Amino acid sequence: MQSSQRGEDNHALEFAVERANELNLPLLVGFGMMDDYPDANLRHYTFMLQGLQDAQKTLARRGIKMVVQHGNPADIAIKLSKDAALVVVDRGYLKPAKSWREKAAKEMKCKLIQVETDVVVPVDTVSNHAEFAARTIRPKITRLLEKFIRPVEKVRLKNKSLEFDVSGFDLSDITKLAHSLKLDKSVLPVDTPYSGGQTTARKTFSDFLEHRFKTYVPNRNQPQTSDTSYMSRYLHFGNISPLEIVFMLKEKAKGQENIDSYIEEVIVRRELAINFCNFNENYDSYECLPA
Repeated sequence: MQSSQRGEDNHALEFAVERANELNLPLLVGFGMMDDYPDANLRHYTFMLQGLQDAQKTLARRGIKMVVQHGNPADIAIKLSKDAALVVVDRGYLKPAKSWREKAAKEMKCKLIQVETDVVVPVDTVSNHAEFAARTIRPKITRLLEKFIRPVEKVRLKNKSLEFDVSGFDLSDITKLAHSLKLDKSVLPVDTPYSGGQTTARKTFSDFLEHRFKTYVPNRNQPQTSDTSYMSRYLHFGNISPLEIVFMLKEKAKGQENIDSYIEEVIVRRELAINFCNFNENYDSYECLPA
């Protein structure tokens, strides 16, 4: 659970539960936490740890143990898979995330399955090449939306894993844990109500729909207003699924123009950016595209 850091509305997680039940085995969720992720600092890690704490609590209520261990995510996954029958991973699109999964797939002794869950329409289903504009990717996504806008069914785990003898970081004191890591501590955490985690993400989006959504279209690009959803941070860490956001829009939002505009941002524009990173090896360089 590296990219989709949430205990519900997670295709990779529910697939893993299904397979665990089929194999009549318990399920362990693992997260590998390194100190030196590129350009990350104390503020990033504090928010991420809050989300992991929330995910761990949600999974515990489902009888699933989650451990956060210190080290390269691929190495942690390989270590945890030593006696596993199967490993399921979520999907990432940036270079570090791809390299972790590639290394794990090569070195694990058991089968590894990757399940995509941080987009609405799977990236490779939309296109097999880099799209250069929203107008080129929009029709490809739109014609597939009906197929992929489906609720994620929560599956009950038959064999609980809370008693597994596998240790990890104690997430009860986020501040203490974050300061114990070798991080850039020059950028301090921000004391706001927007803490990390799926629980807060849901509350924040519900508040947006209730109080600010009606003026989303005219004000979404106006920095002097607060008529935005604040979902980017939660989507970045996989604390909330874009699919869940779409369902919350359909259930609670009013005003078709505002709904259409937000869906354009959270699906078309976001997945255009993901397509760009996925199909451009030099996405992090000024030379990413030909002149």
